[in-house]
Amino acid sequence: MKTGDLQFGDYFYAPSCNKNTIGTVWSLAWRFDNRMAVMLQGKNFRIAFDIEKIKPIKLTADILSRNFRKCEDVNGIHYLFSRTRGCHSQYVGIYEGNNCWLIDAHSGDVRSCYNQVQIKVKYVHELQHALRLAKINKEIEL
Repeated sequence: MKTGDLQFGDYFYAPSCNKNTIGTVWSLAWRFDNRMAVMLQGKNFRIAFDIEKIKPIKLTADILSRNFRKCEDVNGIHYLFSRTRGCHSQYVGIYEGNNCWLIDAHSGDVRSCYNQVQIKVKYVHELQHALRLAKINKEIEL
């Protein structure tokens, strides 16, 4: 991982004694040996790890089905999320691509411009970035 890949609140696997534990990026800091450390916070821990030791969480159909409505049509299976509050609407469409997921996300006032993002993602933190770019505040359940 590189620091440019990280944003506060991103989900990652944190290395532990026996298995990978999920944590969220809480802070970044330089270590005494000029290496970057990532502070991950989980249910029972807040620990710094070498940036090279944390691993991204692969975005799977199972994770998508827990967070988005699953739909099927002539184009195949895709996952949707939409919400409208007054004149403000939010939409996320997720489609299976070639070894990745294709995200189409937008939000904004239905009478004006949208914050639109179209991007290919493979990992949960990339999905989190796409949602943030489109100004969609949706917590991802793992």
